Amino acid sequence: MSSKSSKEWMPAGGIVLEENARNAVISEGNVLVTAGPGSGKTELLAQKACYLLQQEVCISPYRILAISFKGDAAVNLKERVRSRCGDVAARRFDSYTFDGFCKMILDKYRYALPESCRPSRDYVLNDPDRLAEVLGAKRQKDQDRIIDGGTLPLAECTEPNRMWKELLFGSEDMRSSLSFRMVRILAAHILDVAPAVLRTIQSVYQFVFVDEYQDTTSWQYALLGKITGRSSTITAVGDNKQRIMLWAGAMPDAFDRFETDYRPMTTSLLMNHRSAPRLVNLQRLLYDSLGERPLPVKASSRWDPRDGEVQLLMMRDDESETRTVVDLIIQRMRQGTPPEEICILCKQKVCEYAADLEKHLASEGVRICSDLRILDIRFDAAALFLLLFLKKSLGICLSSESARVSDDVSSILERSLDTTFEEHYEDARRVGEAHKRVASILGKGVSAEVFCTALDCVVELFGRRAFAEAFPNYQIVGSLDKEIQFLGHTLFGEYQRCRSVAIAIDSLLGKDVIPAITIHKSKGLEFDYVFFLGLEDSAFWNFKRQKQEDRCAFFVALSRAKKGVAFTFCRQRNRRTQSNRDINEFFEVLVQPGIAEVIED
Repeated sequence: MSSKSSKEWMPAGGIVLEENARNAVISEGNVLVTAGPGSGKTELLAQKACYLLQQEVCISPYRILAISFKGDAAVNLKERVRSRCGDVAARRFDSYTFDGFCKMILDKYRYALPESCRPSRDYVLNDPDRLAEVLGAKRQKDQDRIIDGGTLPLAECTEPNRMWKELLFGSEDMRSSLSFRMVRILAAHILDVAPAVLRTIQSVYQFVFVDEYQDTTSWQYALLGKITGRSSTITAVGDNKQRIMLWAGAMPDAFDRFETDYRPMTTSLLMNHRSAPRLVNLQRLLYDSLGERPLPVKASSRWDPRDGEVQLLMMRDDESETRTVVDLIIQRMRQGTPPEEICILCKQKVCEYAADLEKHLASEGVRICSDLRILDIRFDAAALFLLLFLKKSLGICLSSESARVSDDVSSILERSLDTTFEEHYEDARRVGEAHKRVASILGKGVSAEVFCTALDCVVELFGRRAFAEAFPNYQIVGSLDKEIQFLGHTLFGEYQRCRSVAIAIDSLLGKDVIPAITIHKSKGLEFDYVFFLGLEDSAFWNFKRQKQEDRCAFFVALSRAKKGVAFTFCRQRNRRTQSNRDINEFFEVLVQPGIAEVIED
């Protein structure tokens, strides 16, 4: 029972919640929230955590478990909770990916496994060479097939079981080596064979959150069913209109199953905080084709009702497309839009669709980046921290946003080091000395090797183990060293272009760079303006077989935009005739009166 009335509770951070969101926050039973893009799904979960912790609905020693599908999303949610209700309360909020949660179970309760399938404490995670050597397969799906053939506790003498044992027990000079799929299977086995462990998890996590619920697979849903006991409640948030992960095993009936099994309070969020009114109107028109009931979704009151631009560029060929898009991008930039607030989207083959556009914009002094490894830097908390640490070491004043990121990530590292109050001053002194040391290294000259040495110096300051614990992505053997090498050499490449370390770092962080990405990569992101290249049958080549998923992909592409979106169609691309016959339903929506400005060339 809460210490205060739910009526008295106010959202943290001055956030204003719509009525449906507030009702979902203060509900103490199972909740299913369906919400479109830009509706504040992640913020709802952060506010619910604050409500449960601050109102003493979730009292110590009980905890809240949040599960997201991407590592950056899990970190983002954790940091939102910390910033809204403070460090002390946030310590009882655990935010994981599904794989991260399974790893936690394995690491903490490894001894609950029978000896016949118990890995060593210092197992290596996802070593590609070792996995390929033992399993005799390099492709992920082939490795997964072999691993799924194993039968725990590996008593039978089968070939998959033999491979399991070789990976589990290694050799004199080789530690246990596991894939993420093996970790999932071992974690599930612990919960099956150790009832005490299962009861502990069920009793600790009084509340469970699931973000992007529409992407849930069968094994993930089964895991949720195991860890939520009779006293646990689940809050799931998602959007059926963004189901673009069916290819990866997402359940097509995820929402129906949740309603049947958990009988939750169901509600929808009706405010789109992201997109301008004309874009929101277009999104509503797509509900019918997506099998969604019409909802009175509306744009935020901060917009003028006339705001928002939708364009359909009907071009004779890709040369005409390039020329028109370049002109529009330059126009946006002259009106004050930063390059990083403009995005190039493609259904697939980004490098192919955006190659000419990249060349022509380069001649105008505008950069496009389609290299996913470089683009991922700005979404990698560890890479952000390392680059900002270098920048600060050089005495460069960080922007308020960069400073916030730096502070947030630093706090993660500090907690991972588990320093006491008495040690805090010493840690501060060590950080200051590290800045001087890094500055000294960078002062010796600029090269890829110098950058790598400086980055490694930062990692050593906190300790490689602590750094890897703070950033689980780097618990994979050798991954941290590879990332340092990649960052160092990429940073030097940028430096060679601009001859400024500060500008080079900013470029890697996305400043003054237009990202060119696929629809799947864009999920969860937002930009002022989006240019979707290739609204053509050849891009949606499998439309007849997966209409619903491709409709959702179109919806996701549209919903990334805050101020404007432009779709392009070329009658000829790469000297090949293109058609829009199969995906004509998209055009039928766009050409409705008052929806899109049609530009022809």
